[in-house]
Amino acid sequence: MRYTIECLAKGGEGITRVDGKTYFISRTLPGESGEFRVTEEKKGFGRGVVVKCDRVSHFRVKDHCPVRACSGCGFRHVSPEVALAFKAKAVHDNICRQAHVDSGVPVTYWPVRVLDGTRRRIRIHLSRQEAGLFISGTHKIVDICKCLMLPEALRSAVEDVVSNFTWKCDPVLDIQMDLDDEDRVYAEVKVNAEVETPLKDKRFGDARRKRSAHRPFMGRYEHEQVMRYLSDAVARGIYAGALYENRVWGQASIRDIVSLEGQDVVTWRRIGRFAQATQEANAHLHRIVQTFLRETKPSCVIDLFCGAGNFTFRAAMEVPDVLGIEFFGDRETFSRGYEETRQRGDNIGRVQLRLYDLEKGLPEGCPKAEVVIADPARGGMTPTLCEALKSLSPDYILYISCEASCLGRDMQRLEPMYAPQCFHYVDMFPRTADVETVCILKRICEQRSR
Repeated sequence: MRYTIECLAKGGEGITRVDGKTYFISRTLPGESGEFRVTEEKKGFGRGVVVKCDRVSHFRVKDHCPVRACSGCGFRHVSPEVALAFKAKAVHDNICRQAHVDSGVPVTYWPVRVLDGTRRRIRIHLSRQEAGLFISGTHKIVDICKCLMLPEALRSAVEDVVSNFTWKCDPVLDIQMDLDDEDRVYAEVKVNAEVETPLKDKRFGDARRKRSAHRPFMGRYEHEQVMRYLSDAVARGIYAGALYENRVWGQASIRDIVSLEGQDVVTWRRIGRFAQATQEANAHLHRIVQTFLRETKPSCVIDLFCGAGNFTFRAAMEVPDVLGIEFFGDRETFSRGYEETRQRGDNIGRVQLRLYDLEKGLPEGCPKAEVVIADPARGGMTPTLCEALKSLSPDYILYISCEASCLGRDMQRLEPMYAPQCFHYVDMFPRTADVETVCILKRICEQRSR
């Protein structure tokens, strides 16, 4: 069928309409036209791939990546000068449509200077055949040793896995690799229970491939094989630390440093715990938080989902009293990061950490904070937490999100008490169609009593 791309959808696919039906076509850009083949047909929409392109966008560039089949990038065919604007517009339109807000709210873009070799963390899969990333849309693995997004330290670690760790069992292992502030590699090994495994179908008496809902079996020999490799890799200096089944080789914690205007925020986290993917983009987030707090001058800030204190300690440089709340927090590493940050800077405010399950709302006795920073996981906040925030009624909520649909949903839950004041789009994931969103919500009315 013929296509003419109108705009991009969230996720980077081009949108075209044929006889009133919407089709999403991968690796296309606005203004391009040609012929496409349908690969998926649903009742309300379809998907396709390009067969022939008659008109090429002048924003298209050649993809020089030697690993094109993996699911890691997907936006390398777009000129770097417009890539962030393209994917941010798709995300912005999605948020505004879902939250029913005016798309004319002020928007700021935060690009990064270096695109390739910027990833600070990667999760690779290891099967009995090979190690690497899943091919897009499948559970087949492609080797990524030549991936352009990997810095040299991560590339060497991936190459070591491919060369020295031969896995001969059915369970697929996931190896999460992270870099610290000195570009040393840390690894955590997990068994991937989300892949397709052959399960017996009693109705038909055959083995059919189904998605496993339980932990794949690993015997004593398999466990010893993993531990033997990690111990050897740490001894050889491939990893500064490694974690498997609560056992640690080398160092157990990772240090991160974010510098801004000569002020360093130091955080420590256990191996495998969350960290921002790109260092420069994380510094942009710190700049947004810092600038906003200097403009509003609150006396108290609450940092929800504070993790290791990435934004908590930056806020403490501007605010006298900061409360961090996290369910998966670690008091030892949190305090260690705070003490090092305080030693490097002057006039750091008081910081407290409360361990609480934020899915249940807010803990009792929360202070009356003028500003709340929220950086939840991809799934966003629960309805209970949104209601608790409305009851707390801070003047501003600084919401940081990597998933537009969840941000739009939570903005709808916070209406009509809060309305977006501005949006910031940060290129946290260069060469991909994903973007980090910072939405500053301002309280415009009091919560109505029920």
